[in-house]
Amino acid sequence: MRVAAGVDDGAPGLLDARHRLTTVGLLLLVTLVAFESMAVSTAMPTAVTELDGLAWFGWPFTAFLVAQVVGMVVGGDVGDRQGARAGLLWGVAVFAAGLLACGVAADMALFVVGRAVQGFGGGLISVALYVVIGQAYEAGLRPRLFGATAAAWVLPALVGPLVAGALTTSVGWRWVFTGLLPLVLAGLALVLPTLRGLAVPADPPPARVARRWWAALAGLGVGALQVAGQRLDPVGAVVAVAG
Repeated sequence: MRVAAGVDDGAPGLLDARHRLTTVGLLLLVTLVAFESMAVSTAMPTAVTELDGLAWFGWPFTAFLVAQVVGMVVGGDVGDRQGARAGLLWGVAVFAAGLLACGVAADMALFVVGRAVQGFGGGLISVALYVVIGQAYEAGLRPRLFGATAAAWVLPALVGPLVAGALTTSVGWRWVFTGLLPLVLAGLALVLPTLRGLAVPADPPPARVARRWWAALAGLGVGALQVAGQRLDPVGAVVAVAG
């Protein structure tokens, strides 16, 4: 039987019985990473004030961004050598550890470290998700899921700040981080059955150590520019040039 769009009733879909759990889990993980990347801005002033770190205000954002870039590079190597399953498991574990560190932070230093750990885990997740999509979905479904993951980045940018602000004023800013932990675990649980069936590279390539160092240097450059932007003196100028 043919439907109006000219597609068989039995054609695979993103939410059919075979793909439903994986699709929901992948989109949930993408949304959570995007939320922590863009939506926490409304919680940050309260968190920074409580941790007595106004001088460090820009660092939680910079740490996340820099570590995310490095995590993407490392995630590519992990995927090539150990497969998407290892990359996603490591990414979720690191991302969750960063959420926990931020949620229990008693000072600004631990908070910034937690944000960096979040970003690194988010980078690992972002790369692994694309590999999972390439291995677990038919070619005709991949563009649709790529579009859905792009939309999952848009939603937190639109409504995420409102959600983070509501959590901050109602139950406290720490819930913007620790409150996501059950959702992260739920997303992983939904994807796990598919991960178990993914192939592991039989002849993995050697680790690309040089590429990781270049990513780390790029991250240090961004961090140097952040320092320079907070110093209006000759030291800041030197740091800016070095960055």
